[in-house]
Amino acid sequence: MNAALLDLLSDGQFHSGNELAESLNVSRTTIWKQIQRLEARGLPLYSVRGRGYRVPGGLSLIDADRLERLINERVTSVPLKHLQVDLETDSTNLNAQRAIAAGLSPGLFVAEYQTGGRGRRGRDWVSPLAANLYFSLSWPFSRGVAALEGLSLVVGLAIKAGLASAGVEGVALKWPNDLLLDNRKLAGVLIEVGGDRDLEAAKQRAADAAAAIAGGLSFADAAAEYSDDPGSATSGGDLGVVSKGALPEEMETAIAALEPGVVSEPVVSEAGVHLIKVTDVAEKREAPTFEELAGQIRADLEQARAEA
Repeated sequence: MNAALLDLLSDGQFHSGNELAESLNVSRTTIWKQIQRLEARGLPLYSVRGRGYRVPGGLSLIDADRLERLINERVTSVPLKHLQVDLETDSTNLNAQRAIAAGLSPGLFVAEYQTGGRGRRGRDWVSPLAANLYFSLSWPFSRGVAALEGLSLVVGLAIKAGLASAGVEGVALKWPNDLLLDNRKLAGVLIEVGGDRDLEAAKQRAADAAAAIAGGLSFADAAAEYSDDPGSATSGGDLGVVSKGALPEEMETAIAALEPGVVSEPVVSEAGVHLIKVTDVAEKREAPTFEELAGQIRADLEQARAEA
């Protein structure tokens, strides 16, 4: 697709075939063919003999540099590992899956046109050129699938709040994945949770991290580079003091078997795939019995009565 031609037509004014051909240093026949391709992708175009071609209302294409700048300014808690903006792609959803397999998550994938946009239950998502916002966000979660129940609703509420901040009021949610305005569909949300393929990729990523640590990379730097859990990545993998019962059984079993300073083999739990390093073990202290505390309790009560 010719981005330069779209840029020329984006002002919404008439441009003759000669003018466009000269600006792009191509023939008028080439311009005509490109116009045909744009129309086939759903772009509305007026063609008037003697005046040329015009996109009614003009175009407002996504500026990748501006989008990246705004994201960096406003999303500071968990930075994106990958931002991809395409004029044309098969599917932003597939782009997200490919990036996850390459370890690039969280990521945002945006397109002006999709040849194979995906909706619910495998349905096609019609994606005319430059007519709507088409994007997919990949995000790692440290808990299992059961913990993500209701995520579609939360995402819908977040989009509604974002639209309200932009001045779009009256948006309603329709369970499970639609947003409506004046009883007409405004947006759709598709939530997909990775399965075995993502697990194998996570295992390989953990193995790569273990190899990097064995090669001299610090555990904190490995967490920042390899972890898909935003909290772990930003904290250098430090979970703080962990009490028994606070982590999945598989992780606690691995922790109990580790000597301080030793990095575990990849550990699989319902929360994901982990590398574990114990830095210190707190001395276990037995709780005093009631009989041992009885004398101190009596003394405290007598002192309180005396001071009353």
